[in-house]
Amino acid sequence: METKTKKPVKLPDKPEPLRGNELLRAVVNQILAHPETWDQSDYHSECGTTHCVAGWAQVLGGLPATGAAYFDAKRLLGLTKTEADQLFDPKTKLREIYDFAFMKLRSPKEMVPL
Repeated sequence: METKTKKPVKLPDKPEPLRGNELLRAVVNQILAHPETWDQSDYHSECGTTHCVAGWAQVLGGLPATGAAYFDAKRLLGLTKTEADQLFDPKTKLREIYDFAFMKLRSPKEMVPL
């Protein structure tokens, strides 16, 4: 009697986390499609349901939601300090975030219209 050996199941590759402009596009689309999940005044809410731009970049970039959101998001998005300061400022309005992304991406395809 022959014993059949089963072939191992190949698991799908884990997708690479988003970085750079693709991450910026994802963050802005998240905020535009679900504005109730955006609060620019804090990186992450205590319950984890709202995030600022830096917080969303951290989460969508595959990192844990921590107080290092500014530094993580700056690195993940590939921003200069001046750009990060402008984009992550608690007083930054939604229109300013959209305009920043529009200019940074230079081809805003697939961005949710404002």
